[in-house]
Amino acid sequence: MLRPGGLFLLKIHHARYYLRELRRGLLSRDLSTIIYAGRVLVAGAIYHLTRRQPSGVRFLNESFQTEWLLRRELAKCGLRIDRERADSNPLTLAFVIYRESMTG
Repeated sequence: MLRPGGLFLLKIHHARYYLRELRRGLLSRDLSTIIYAGRVLVAGAIYHLTRRQPSGVRFLNESFQTEWLLRRELAKCGLRIDRERADSNPLTLAFVIYRESMTG
C-alpha cells in the first residue's frame, strides 16, 4: 500500500515493444517469440477495446500498456502519474506515480 504523498516508479511495455519483438521473431523464425509477442498484442488489443483485461483464457494473461489506459487504471486506486522519466525509452516507458496526500 502506498501512503498518501508516496511515490513509486513504474515501467511498462508499450505495444511498440511487442511489435518489435514480433518482427524480430518473424525475421529470425523464432516461433516462441512470435507466439509470445502475438498473444500479448492480442490480449492488449482486447484490453484496450473493451477496457477490461481478458479473463478465463490462460494464454491471454499478459498485455501491453499505454499511458492513457494506465492513467485510467491508476485513478481507480487513487494514484496519478506525476511525470514520465526523462530517460524513458519509447518502447518501455517509465513513470513516477504518486498518491495524493489526504490533506490535498
